[in-house]
Amino acid sequence: MKNIADYLCEGIENPISRKRLEATTGYCDRVNRESLEVIRPDVPIVNLQDGNGYFIATEDDADLQAALRQYNREFGRAMKILRGQKAVKRLLHTHGQLKFDDLDEALARRGI
Repeated sequence: MKNIADYLCEGIENPISRKRLEATTGYCDRVNRESLEVIRPDVPIVNLQDGNGYFIATEDDADLQAALRQYNREFGRAMKILRGQKAVKRLLHTHGQLKFDDLDEALARRGI
């Protein structure tokens, strides 16, 4: 498979929809989304969840604002998920199934 980033254009004015990405790559939506997740740590891919699709953000003001909106949205989702796991984390820690050192190591392995 060609690198999924090769199918994306730079700039908020040049998004590619999921449907168009499927037609262009020849791969199903799930495969394309998984491929995007693989490169997200290295490529500033933005999807505003407005139906227009994905684009690579640049240093343009409009792109930066779009990237900030996505970052805030995704950060909020991540925090909500983690807050929902507090009781499970406390239970595991209390019963010796989860040590904070283990958690730090796991995060480090994932580059977080």
